[in-house]
Amino acid sequence: MELRKIFFSSAEVEVAATSYCINSGKPLPSADRLYATFKDDIEAMVTLHFCRSGRSEPATVSLSRAEVCDALIHLCKEIGVPLPRAGKKVLWPQGDGISLMVTLESFSTQVIELRSLQSTLPRESATNNRLG
Repeated sequence: MELRKIFFSSAEVEVAATSYCINSGKPLPSADRLYATFKDDIEAMVTLHFCRSGRSEPATVSLSRAEVCDALIHLCKEIGVPLPRAGKKVLWPQGDGISLMVTLESFSTQVIELRSLQSTLPRESATNNRLG
Protein backbone atom coordinates (compact mmCIF):
# COMPACT_ATOMS: atom_id res chain seq x y z
CA MET A 1 0.00 0.00 0.00
CA GLU A 2 1.22 3.49 -0.79
CA LEU A 3 0.40 6.58 1.27
CA ARG A 4 0.82 10.15 0.06
CA LYS A 5 0.43 13.16 2.33
CA ILE A 6 -0.03 16.65 0.90
CA PHE A 7 -0.10 19.50 3.41
CA PHE A 8 -1.98 22.70 2.56
CA SER A 9 -1.14 25.79 4.60
CA SER A 10 -3.84 28.08 5.93
CA ALA A 11 -3.23 30.51 3.05
CA GLU A 12 -3.56 27.71 0.47
CA VAL A 13 -6.79 26.48 2.06
CA GLU A 14 -8.16 30.05 2.04
CA VAL A 15 -7.38 30.38 -1.68
CA ALA A 16 -8.87 26.96 -2.51
CA ALA A 17 -12.00 27.52 -0.40
CA THR A 18 -12.62 31.02 -1.75
CA SER A 19 -12.16 29.82 -5.33
CA TYR A 20 -14.52 26.90 -4.66
CA CYS A 21 -17.20 29.27 -3.31
CA ILE A 22 -16.91 31.59 -6.30
CA ASN A 23 -17.02 28.71 -8.83
CA SER A 24 -19.97 27.02 -7.11
CA GLY A 25 -21.99 30.22 -6.71
CA LYS A 26 -21.77 30.32 -2.92
CA PRO A 27 -22.08 34.00 -1.91
CA LEU A 28 -19.11 35.57 -0.14
CA PRO A 29 -19.34 38.72 1.97
CA SER A 30 -17.08 41.66 1.24
CA ALA A 31 -14.18 42.04 3.64
CA ASP A 32 -10.96 43.86 4.39
CA ARG A 33 -9.33 40.73 5.79
CA LEU A 34 -9.92 36.99 5.51
CA TYR A 35 -8.78 34.09 7.66
CA ALA A 36 -9.78 30.45 7.97
CA THR A 37 -10.27 28.15 10.92
CA PHE A 38 -10.29 24.34 10.77
CA LYS A 39 -11.98 21.61 12.75
CA ASP A 40 -12.57 17.92 12.26
CA ASP A 41 -16.27 18.29 11.50
CA ILE A 42 -18.13 16.76 8.54
CA GLU A 43 -20.55 19.70 8.20
CA ALA A 44 -18.14 22.59 8.82
CA MET A 45 -14.52 21.56 8.36
CA VAL A 46 -13.38 25.00 7.20
CA THR A 47 -14.90 28.28 8.25
CA LEU A 48 -13.87 31.39 6.36
CA HIS A 49 -14.00 34.55 8.48
CA PHE A 50 -14.55 37.79 6.56
CA CYS A 51 -13.50 40.77 8.69
CA ARG A 52 -14.53 44.28 7.82
CA SER A 53 -13.65 47.47 9.64
CA GLY A 54 -16.60 48.82 11.56
CA ARG A 55 -18.08 45.34 12.06
CA SER A 56 -17.68 43.81 15.51
CA GLU A 57 -18.03 40.17 14.43
CA PRO A 58 -16.70 38.73 11.17
CA ALA A 59 -19.16 37.27 8.67
CA THR A 60 -18.54 33.56 8.19
CA VAL A 61 -18.97 30.97 5.47
CA SER A 62 -18.51 27.29 6.30
CA LEU A 63 -17.53 24.48 3.96
CA SER A 64 -18.25 20.81 4.59
CA ARG A 65 -15.59 18.12 4.45
CA ALA A 66 -16.74 17.13 0.93
CA GLU A 67 -16.59 20.74 -0.27
CA VAL A 68 -13.09 21.20 1.18
CA CYS A 69 -11.95 17.97 -0.47
CA ASP A 70 -13.30 19.18 -3.84
CA ALA A 71 -11.64 22.57 -3.34
CA LEU A 72 -8.23 21.06 -2.54
CA ILE A 73 -8.40 18.56 -5.41
CA HIS A 74 -9.24 21.43 -7.78
CA LEU A 75 -6.28 23.42 -6.40
CA CYS A 76 -3.99 20.44 -7.03
CA LYS A 77 -5.17 20.29 -10.65
CA GLU A 78 -4.67 24.06 -11.06
CA ILE A 79 -1.08 24.03 -9.77
CA GLY A 80 -0.10 20.72 -11.40
CA VAL A 81 0.09 18.40 -8.39
CA PRO A 82 -0.80 14.91 -9.67
CA LEU A 83 -3.44 12.99 -7.74
CA PRO A 84 -4.46 9.43 -8.55
CA ARG A 85 -8.17 9.02 -9.26
CA ALA A 86 -8.30 5.59 -7.69
CA GLY A 87 -6.74 6.72 -4.42
CA LYS A 88 -8.83 6.95 -1.26
CA LYS A 89 -8.69 10.56 -0.08
CA VAL A 90 -9.00 11.62 3.55
CA LEU A 91 -8.68 15.12 5.03
CA TRP A 92 -6.96 15.74 8.34
CA PRO A 93 -6.93 19.20 9.96
CA GLN A 94 -3.50 19.89 11.46
CA GLY A 95 -2.75 23.06 13.37
CA ASP A 96 -2.47 25.80 10.77
CA GLY A 97 -3.54 23.79 7.74
CA ILE A 98 -5.07 20.62 6.35
CA SER A 99 -3.42 17.43 5.13
CA LEU A 100 -4.85 15.46 2.23
CA MET A 101 -3.96 11.81 2.73
CA VAL A 102 -4.17 9.63 -0.39
CA THR A 103 -3.85 5.84 -0.06
CA LEU A 104 -3.28 3.56 -3.03
CA GLU A 105 -3.24 -0.18 -3.22
CA SER A 106 0.10 -1.41 -4.45
CA PHE A 107 0.43 -3.49 -7.60
CA SER A 108 1.40 -6.58 -5.58
CA THR A 109 -1.82 -6.28 -3.53
CA GLN A 110 -3.86 -6.12 -6.74
CA VAL A 111 -2.09 -9.21 -8.14
CA ILE A 112 -2.75 -11.16 -4.96
CA GLU A 113 -6.43 -10.16 -5.10
CA LEU A 114 -6.67 -11.26 -8.76
CA ARG A 115 -5.05 -14.61 -7.97
CA SER A 116 -7.43 -15.26 -5.11
CA LEU A 117 -10.35 -14.31 -7.37
CA GLN A 118 -9.11 -16.70 -10.08
CA SER A 119 -8.91 -19.54 -7.58
CA THR A 120 -12.63 -19.16 -6.85
CA LEU A 121 -13.68 -19.34 -10.51
CA PRO A 122 -14.78 -22.71 -11.91
CA ARG A 123 -12.22 -24.27 -14.22
CA GLU A 124 -13.31 -25.35 -17.69
CA SER A 125 -12.01 -28.60 -19.09
CA ALA A 126 -9.79 -28.59 -22.17
CA THR A 127 -12.56 -30.22 -24.22
CA ASN A 128 -14.95 -27.34 -23.51
CA ASN A 129 -12.39 -24.81 -24.81
CA ARG A 130 -11.95 -26.41 -28.27
CA LEU A 131 -13.71 -25.00 -31.25
CA GLY A 132 -15.35 -27.61 -33.36
